[in-house]
Amino acid sequence: MNETSPFLTSDHDPTSMRTSNNNNYMTTTLSEHQVGASDETKQPLLMIIKTPKVYTRRWFILLIQSMQSLLSAFYQTMFTSITTSVLRYYRMKPTDGWKVSLTASVYLFLSFPVGLLAAYTMKKKGLRFSLFVGSILAFISAWIRFAGFKSGEELFFWIAFAGYVVGAMSSPFVVNTGTLLSKTWFPPKQRTIATTITSFLNIVGTGVAFGAAAGLAGDATYNNDLGMIELLALQAILASVFLIIVVIFFQDKPPSPPYMVNEESPEEELSFLHEAKKMFTTIPFIFIWLAFGFGVGSVNCFLTELNSIATPQGYSVNEVAFMGISFVATGLLGAALFGVAADITKRYKLILLIAGIPAASCYVWFSVNNIAVRTDTHFILAMVSICLIGFFGIPLVPIMLEMACELTYPVPESFSSSLMFGFGNLMSVIFIFISEALKQTQIDPRSGREVVLSMQNSMWFCMSMLLTSVALACCVKPAYKRMEHEKNLHEQSLNHLKSINN
Repeated sequence: MNETSPFLTSDHDPTSMRTSNNNNYMTTTLSEHQVGASDETKQPLLMIIKTPKVYTRRWFILLIQSMQSLLSAFYQTMFTSITTSVLRYYRMKPTDGWKVSLTASVYLFLSFPVGLLAAYTMKKKGLRFSLFVGSILAFISAWIRFAGFKSGEELFFWIAFAGYVVGAMSSPFVVNTGTLLSKTWFPPKQRTIATTITSFLNIVGTGVAFGAAAGLAGDATYNNDLGMIELLALQAILASVFLIIVVIFFQDKPPSPPYMVNEESPEEELSFLHEAKKMFTTIPFIFIWLAFGFGVGSVNCFLTELNSIATPQGYSVNEVAFMGISFVATGLLGAALFGVAADITKRYKLILLIAGIPAASCYVWFSVNNIAVRTDTHFILAMVSICLIGFFGIPLVPIMLEMACELTYPVPESFSSSLMFGFGNLMSVIFIFISEALKQTQIDPRSGREVVLSMQNSMWFCMSMLLTSVALACCVKPAYKRMEHEKNLHEQSLNHLKSINN
């Protein structure tokens, strides 16, 4: 929806100004006589100063992309949030939890190579085409997963796993569009909150998976096929509906950009190799890139293994699901507060440290609390600590993404975010395999089968990686290049306007 502006005119002043609105720009028209000319040679001079405008539809476009991002995380975490139930459903061994972890790990493993392809696609084809490709692949993967609904046979688990492989290729085409969308559709003062919304809803997808999967199939047994069938049908229907929504409603870009465009000196077009070289010769970006990778890797590993970490200590599947939901719910409040603060102050590093240090401290709290076997007191302490991890930890993702965009300008936002997400997901895969290797097992004397005794060593490992992430963030010396560029453009426009009035 276009916003309108009143006309301001003066019939008697030699300089008259009129502000109007058309489909592309808010325009300011100035009419005055040439300065320094004689009365006989004075001629009217008409100047049109184009100023940015925004469109209300940007929020709907953001919602479509964010919901697809949410569903991407939902598909990824659907099985790992109910690991023990999936093992029972397909009659797999208790120590086969690593096979279930693969359903999430394949997303992380393919994220980096597919992310580079997604970045190239966004650069050449734009937002709409990229999201369309991601939605098509998500649709195909969802129905392949649905084909693995039959219980009691491990073969059908691997059929569902094939769907996860296709879904892993769809995720970068959806999730990595966040920063490009915020730049394309939103003015500078709203970019951080836009990136926060799409990043947060991606994390919300994890919480939705914990809730929906546990609610529908968390108690799956050999005689209860209905819960898993309903879960698999739900994700297939959602993928179908949102593919239709993307095709019909999603737009590539607004009629005019929501920021000042310098038509006389357009941004330099760089090749992929030059973009990569520019980024990795920027020392502050390297630190934020490493901090993002270690931080996201640690949290992804923690959420993927949460069921396996908590259940050996006596927590039920439903209690673990409640932890996951609480992590996301408190993250909503934290993302809103820190996102608004970042948009207002633009003090990204300060806000990063204010959120990162408490998040790491609460992670230590949860790790120490998890040593003991479950009691009501320990359950309460676990809930409090995981809520605080969510509150302080979730806002770190959009803040780091925006910092990377600032540090690497004029490299396209899609390329920097793809590298950030790719490295974070690559570290997640590595951390998950290390966590699986660190778990302690024993032989159950009653059944003679190997069972998981503890994953506390995995918790210590994840904790150390998050602390490393915060330490790396402290080393970043920020240089906000994109903000400085836009500020200079704005000042040039104002100076030009003043020179016309003089």
